Amino acid sequence: ILPYSGLHETYWDNGVLKETGDIKEGLKQGLWRYFFANGILHEVGFYKQGRANGHWKIYYADGQISADLHYRDDRLDGYCEYFHQDGSSDEVVLYNLDERLKTLCG
Repeated sequence: ILPYSGLHETYWDNGVLKETGDIKEGLKQGLWRYFFANGILHEVGFYKQGRANGHWKIYYADGQISADLHYRDDRLDGYCEYFHQDGSSDEVVLYNLDERLKTLCG
């Protein structure tokens, strides 16, 4: 049996969509979305061959942005901004493959 390719969706016990995205040969690929049990978007980002790659956004349960991140091969890479629950910037950090190089503000 070949590894699965196609749309993947899972649901919370209450019937609300929990996660959705594409699978290619058994690995997450392309745009994925994750939701809280109340249906509000929790995370959105991209995978390449099963690893987080590119731009990701993470949200608080009330829909306010929590983090604006960049990944390369499942590791933080580039400028990442973190936010307080009120939406104000907490800090901006420059990463190189999960290594924190510098805090730009915060």
